[in-house]
Amino acid sequence: MSEASFITSCPECKTRFSVNAGQLKIAAGKVRCGVCLQVFEAKPAISPERKSSTAKAMAPASSAKPTRSPSQSQPLTASRDDAFNRHSPSLNTASKPKLYIPVEKISVSTSPAASNKISLPNSIAAGFSLVLIVLLLFQVAWFKRTDWLNNPTLRPLYAPFYELVEVPMPPRAAPNLIRAYQLTLQPHEQHQEALRISLLLENNASFAQPFPSMQLEFMDVKGRLIAQRLFTATEYINAQLFPEQLIPTHQPIQIQLDILNPGRRAVSYQVKLIPDSKNG
Repeated sequence: MSEASFITSCPECKTRFSVNAGQLKIAAGKVRCGVCLQVFEAKPAISPERKSSTAKAMAPASSAKPTRSPSQSQPLTASRDDAFNRHSPSLNTASKPKLYIPVEKISVSTSPAASNKISLPNSIAAGFSLVLIVLLLFQVAWFKRTDWLNNPTLRPLYAPFYELVEVPMPPRAAPNLIRAYQLTLQPHEQHQEALRISLLLENNASFAQPFPSMQLEFMDVKGRLIAQRLFTATEYINAQLFPEQLIPTHQPIQIQLDILNPGRRAVSYQVKLIPDSKNG
């Protein structure tokens, strides 16, 4: 036996369609309009006109026809889907709003505090790398200072450092441009067991440079070393004539050195010029 059918009307678009008591019971009295999708209480909108109990049972939702106009969309009648939609926020969009989470609120990049936490370690690493690079350059410049101080282009870069530590900048030096020649050996005039060595030093560089140390060596007939003596610049130059201990350019300077007689075995001798280790 078919259930009684009723005529209900959508309060939104006024579309009329039929619904039976069983459908209303399942959907808890709510139906959804098949034209405008409005969900409403079917009982207040039921028309006084009641169909006979012998009327045909309501057709499925897909075949229901509105009574207002055949050209309109087919309304959806209340069914088990309506009861399910009433408890499901994702399907019953008319009764409950959709859940919306703004993306920018959970984005890490838009938070100033989070940005500072991310950029701070990067800034520390960059600063630490810069300090290491500066220290490395300073170390290279310090160990290369002897050569770089003689370079007219790089020499001015060292001036602020020497001014900071209040130490005079070492003079330029080119020991390979200092020449020793006219070396002579003769007995000492005052000491019988001593010898006097005379030679000329000449600076062929374009700038004045420090006097070198001189090492005097004596060898036997087989070239073996018999005796030697090292003379520093302060031991053989006249401080009154050369207060800065610098050799002027292209000017021969007479040097005299006194040494004990190494004996008859010494048949040859030579002088080696050694750069002063204090310069540079």
